[in-house]
Amino acid sequence: MSKKVKSLQKRLRKASGSAGSLNALKAAKYILSLFYSKDAFLLLKRYDLVKNSLYMETDKNFRAKAFVDLLMSIESSLKSIYIALSEDSMDLLKTYKEARKSSHDISELFEKCKKLADGKYHIFNKNPKEFSDIKILRVDVRYSLDMWCLVYLESIETLLMEEDILSRTIESSQWFESLHALAKHFYAVQDEIRTDRLSGYKTTTGVTMIECGNLLTVFIKDSHFPSLKDSHLNLPFFL
Repeated sequence: MSKKVKSLQKRLRKASGSAGSLNALKAAKYILSLFYSKDAFLLLKRYDLVKNSLYMETDKNFRAKAFVDLLMSIESSLKSIYIALSEDSMDLLKTYKEARKSSHDISELFEKCKKLADGKYHIFNKNPKEFSDIKILRVDVRYSLDMWCLVYLESIETLLMEEDILSRTIESSQWFESLHALAKHFYAVQDEIRTDRLSGYKTTTGVTMIECGNLLTVFIKDSHFPSLKDSHLNLPFFL
C-alpha cells in the first residue's frame, strides 16, 4: 500500500471519527448476516426440489436428510437474526463466535435471539412445538448409520413406553409441512430484522468501506485462517 493511500485513509478516519468505525462494523455485520440468509434460502430451495420426489415417499433415510435441510435452514436464519440484533459494541469475531456457540442446538440459539429481539419482532414467545422433536432427532440423522440406530432404539422404546417418534416426525408428511412452514417463517423474520437493523449500511463509501474491508480481512484471518493472522496479506471482500 502506497504512502499516499495510507495518508488518505488516515485523513478519512480522522474526519469520520467513531461514527465511521461504528458504521463500518454494522456494514460488516450486514455482510455476515446476509451470508447466513443465503444459506437459509438455498436450503429451503433444496427442500422444495425434493419434497415431492419418489424417494420422499419410499426412503426413510432420504426423508431424514430432507429434515436436516429444514433444520439447517432454521439454524441459518437464527444465526442471521443473532448477528443482525447483536449489540453495536460487540466486535465482528465475537458476534460470529456467539452465533455459532450453540452449535446445532436451535432451542438455545432461539432463546438468544428472542432475548435480543426484546419483543420488537415477530419471533415466537416460546419455543415452537417442533423444537422438542428436533432435539430428539438432531442433525445426526443425516447419516444412515445414526438413522438406523434411532430406528433400532425406537423399536425397543415403542414396546416399553409406547413412544413412536419416527411415525409422528420423519414418516409424517403433515409434520414436514409444519416444519417447512416454520423454516419459511424464520427466513422471513431474519430478512425483516436485517432490513430494519442493518440495510442502511449495505452500501458503503469512503472511510466506511475502507474500515469495513479492514474488519472483514481481520475477521477472515482470525476465524478461518489463523495462520495468516500476523501476515500483511490484504484479502479482497465482496459478495
